[in-house]
Amino acid sequence: MRASFIAASFLASVGIAGAAPPTDRARPVHLLSDALLARVRPATRRNAGALVDFRSDVSRASGVLVSVQPAAGGGYRGLVLTAEHVVQDAWQRSKLDTLTLADGTRVHAPKVLSTDRTLDYALVEISMATRPNVQTAKIDRTLPKQGTAAYSLGGHTSLAWYGIAGFVHGTREGLAATQKQLAANLDADTRSISTGHITSEGTRAGESQGGFEGNRMLLSDIASAPGGGGGPVFDSKTHMLIGLTPRGVRGVAATRWHLPEVAGQSPVADVVTHIQDRLKTGKIDEASRALVQSWLAEN
Repeated sequence: MRASFIAASFLASVGIAGAAPPTDRARPVHLLSDALLARVRPATRRNAGALVDFRSDVSRASGVLVSVQPAAGGGYRGLVLTAEHVVQDAWQRSKLDTLTLADGTRVHAPKVLSTDRTLDYALVEISMATRPNVQTAKIDRTLPKQGTAAYSLGGHTSLAWYGIAGFVHGTREGLAATQKQLAANLDADTRSISTGHITSEGTRAGESQGGFEGNRMLLSDIASAPGGGGGPVFDSKTHMLIGLTPRGVRGVAATRWHLPEVAGQSPVADVVTHIQDRLKTGKIDEASRALVQSWLAEN
């Protein structure tokens, strides 16, 4: 009974006719298979086309494509939002400097334009020779209200992989011995989706709430799979981007699928304000300033 209730609630929230309405109960992460993707709302499928996958030999994370624009000298430039810890921790320690777009386009050496550790966000610029067959997410500049139905999208990595990676992290010999097993788990093209509600708006987070001390978080009952950090959170009604999945519950992110009581997301409304402030003060590279301004003007 419990499993059927969860399944019905989930399917209703992503737009399948005849399913029961969503509730505020915690739900597990669902693998976003092609079969499931075919049954959800067109707007949900569209947002899945904006998902970005970051991965290296020992790490995986997520992001969301928010803009693709023609480049002055030919080709295209794009903007990706992800978590600050993805570009700082993963890139520096795990050499996670390649990302993959939803259509399989691989982009190397992205350029970080703006970050903030308190908000746990990063704005990244990418360059492509041709326009990828992908979608871009539209952002919501307003803070979602308590009770707003929402869903998150992200990469998905098995808990078994995290157990292996945690055991060998920092030991070259151990990593070499398990390299094939790590690669087998990371190479799987798996994505996840989870639904829920914003349970508290504008809460100042502490360590116990899965955020960085002092920042404003959107607390929710939305689950987060390992590998989903930096992934997008969308309003289920408007399908606009309202949040970014942070690092997870500090200290236990790799041991539980989700802890709905303390899950939190960085509000995109605050992220946009921070980026605008950096534009005004000249802290975003001049070569990329027009690109960022154009993106904000479209939203």
